This record gives sequence, structure tokens and C-alpha cells, in this order.
Amino acid sequence: MIKKGYFLIFLVLSCLVSVCAQSETPFEATEEAIIAPPPPPEEEKEIIGKLDVIFELKDYDLKNLISDIHVNLEILDKETGEKTNTLKYVGNDGLVKLRLYKGTYDITLKVDKIDTGGRDYFITVDQDVDNDVTRTAYLFSVGSVIGNVYGGNGKAVKGAQIKFECSGDYGDRDNKISDDFGGFSSYWLPIGSCRVCAMHGYKVGFMDVEIKKGELSNIDVTLNKGIISGFNFWTILIMIVVLIVAFFGVRYISKKGKEEVEKKEEIEEKKEVVKEDAKEKLSSRTRDIINTLKEKEKSIVNFLLENNNKSTQAKIRYSTGIPKTSLVRILLALELKKVVKIEKIGKLKKVGLTSWFLGKE
Repeated sequence: MIKKGYFLIFLVLSCLVSVCAQSETPFEATEEAIIAPPPPPEEEKEIIGKLDVIFELKDYDLKNLISDIHVNLEILDKETGEKTNTLKYVGNDGLVKLRLYKGTYDITLKVDKIDTGGRDYFITVDQDVDNDVTRTAYLFSVGSVIGNVYGGNGKAVKGAQIKFECSGDYGDRDNKISDDFGGFSSYWLPIGSCRVCAMHGYKVGFMDVEIKKGELSNIDVTLNKGIISGFNFWTILIMIVVLIVAFFGVRYISKKGKEEVEKKEEIEEKKEVVKEDAKEKLSSRTRDIINTLKEKEKSIVNFLLENNNKSTQAKIRYSTGIPKTSLVRILLALELKKVVKIEKIGKLKKVGLTSWFLGKE
């Protein structure tokens, strides 16, 4: 009985130790979960390397704050060409807060109030970011226009080019193209007078409209005028003049060229006649000696015969094309044959046919 009692006591103690061991781990885990702080919200984490860029928005004309409104921002990084769009809420303080890396940006701010028919404010800011920036941005007032383009037959015109010529030089005045229904729109035009021009094919039309702050104007443009652009007119006129000048120029050049050719042919004919006459007048001795000469020697003798039986060494070289060293050697050979006589006067060498060669002795 005593042994059974010890045994029961041992079992009870073992159970108590086991229960305590199992309850220790979850207690510690719960204690650690309570002590660990929650992770910070994602929007509160700072991005390393970015700087604060803060704009205070004001009306350019009234100089009062623009607040309690949403503003659309188009941010262009000039260095990378990357463009991003974002929508920011502007509170009662009129501040728009951005975080940007160092660089140069074009930041366009557009404001559209829900209680107006058109758009309301527009500005593009050129901003260098190298430190935290806080500045005032004065937004210009804008308005909007929508419309349709019609042909002279009253039908809507698709694909017409739309151009906006406004008195103000700000806002978005990019050209537009009419859609499948002839419609077009431009929402960020400067306030004041604007001429809306439309062109399709060889037809053009325009409509003048007064753009008012926050208002949406509705217009129709009818293509009721034909066009021939001044550029095309002057281009055609210049082309005609150029063609006329080119035609007569070609004729003149052709005529001059023909006259030159005829003149050269006439001169050559005269030379041939002179040669023939000279040959006929040559003595039998001269003709016999010429027949014994080599080709280059003959060319020198013939040149001298054509030039009153005398010339200079330089003229002979340029006329016959014989190199200087070869010419000197040939002239010496002709001198030994008593065909020519060489006379040196300073640096000038005169060459003449001998009287013996010409049959005068």
C-alpha cells in the first residue's frame, strides 16, 4: 500500500511538471508580440535622396490663395525625359507638396473646379531641384472650347486640322484634329480673344471666340473658303522662272558651245591649210630630211614650221608635251643634224630651223 501511494504521488508530480512546460512557450510568445512595435505606414517612410518641393498656389490676377481643391500635375524630368502624372489635394493652406530627386523639371499644374463648366487655372513651372524648395506659383486663368467642323454642304468633316490663335501666350494651344463626328475640343486656352481656324483639303474656315475664365464655349466652324497658300503660289512662280532661265541658259550654253566648236574647227582647218601650203613650199631637201626624222623630232620640226620657223624651248615643250629632259636631248640631236640652231639668251633658249635645212643655202 505504501508503494502504491508513492507511485500515485510520483504520477501527480509528473503531470504538473508536463503542464507547466507546455504553458511556458505560448506565454513568452504572447509577451514578445505585445512588446514589438507595429511597422510604420508605407506612406510615412522617407525615400532616400528625394527633396521637398512645395508650391503655394495663388491666382495670378487676384493674388489670393487657390485652396480646398484638387490639382493635376504633369512632371517632366528634362534629364531623363520621364513624364509622370499625379493628382494632389490642396488644403486650406494652398500648398502642394512633392518629393523629387535632384534634377531639372517642367512641372505643369492644372486646376479644374467642379462648379464651373470649363477648366480654370494653368501654369508650367521650370524648376531646378538641388535643395528643398518652397515657392509661390501664380496660376493663369483659362477657359475651354468645344466645337464641330462642317463642310460647305453642312456635313461634319473628319480629320480637319484645328489651330488656335489666341491673344494670350500661355496654356495649352496645341493643334487638334477633328474626330469621326467632326468634333474637337481644347480645354486649357488663355482667356481673351481666340481665333479657331480649321482646314481640310483646299477648304478653310475660322470662328472668333471670347474665352472666359472657367467657362466652356461651344462653336461651329464651317469650311467655306478656298485656299491657295502664299508659299505654294510663290513656289510655283519661282519654279516657272527657274525653268525659263534654265531653258534659255541651256540654249545659250549650247549655242556658245557650238560656236566654240565651230571656231576651233575653223582654226584647225586654217592650220591644216597653212600646213599644206607650208609643205608645198618646202624644198626637196627639207622634205627628204623630214622623212628621215623620228616622230618626236618631226613634231618639233612641224611646230617650228607652223610658227615662222622659230620659237622657244619652253613653248615647244608645252605645245608638243615632250618632257624637258627628253626635249633637250632631241634638240641637241636635231642641232647635230643641222636641222635646228639653238641660241641661248640668258635663261631663254631660242630654237630656229637652219637655212640649210630649209634649202636656202
